Amino acid sequence: MWRMQAKLGTVCPRCKGYIKKGAWIVQDEGNTRWSHAVCPGDVQARKAVKAEPTTYSEFVPDEDGNLIEVERTLE
Repeated sequence: MWRMQAKLGTVCPRCKGYIKKGAWIVQDEGNTRWSHAVCPGDVQARKAVKAEPTTYSEFVPDEDGNLIEVERTLE
């Protein structure tokens, strides 16, 4: 993957946003088109996808002092 600064203004094929002259751009292998080095479309897509909560099990004592397994979830 090549990375360089844009010599001309153009349009990013991934996010359809404007690439300004001097912005960092990349060319993927096997592709002749240049896009943002960090494409705003990719960043927005990652924010939109909510991460799955992490679930784990732990043992805690009940009122009689016996250990019971409890499943906890981290958001």
